[in-house]
Amino acid sequence: MEYSINGSFAIIRYKGKFLWVKRADTGLWELVGGGEDRNEFNHKGALSRECREEIGKKIKQKKFYLFAMLGQTLSRAAREKFDGTKYGSVFLYYCDIIRMRKNIQLSNDHTEHNFFSHDEIMENWEKFTSGSLWIYFTFLAFQENGEIQEGLLKKRKTWKGTDYLYIPPKNQAVA
Repeated sequence: MEYSINGSFAIIRYKGKFLWVKRADTGLWELVGGGEDRNEFNHKGALSRECREEIGKKIKQKKFYLFAMLGQTLSRAAREKFDGTKYGSVFLYYCDIIRMRKNIQLSNDHTEHNFFSHDEIMENWEKFTSGSLWIYFTFLAFQENGEIQEGLLKKRKTWKGTDYLYIPPKNQAVA
């Protein structure tokens, strides 16, 4: 599969809890979503495909609501692969599911799924991928002020592993 420089991810809420899937390779919890295929230009369509692949659910594109559009600095390997392109984009959506018609069917990339409350996420934060936690916190900021979040997402190494730094647009201050 040829991926593009963009990705789409979803916060999926059901009965007040949030859907997370456990990665088979690391054992950490992450959100549904991932890199868009190279020929995909519809971000909601890419996310709908990711939901079918990762959790076996057909979620209509109109059910996804954009809450953040962020730039991301590509790794050196990705820049070389994409002819020196330095930045990609991450599109973050949320979706409220009212009823579940069939069980979740996981792809081979994941070993289990769970719906976590906010308190459960906070109490067990070290069991979640840092990128997915960052997306979750961005969603909480969106819920607080109702404004679509924009800016640049920069990956950095820390003593605990990988972390993400949010850089707002030049005309937006950080509180």
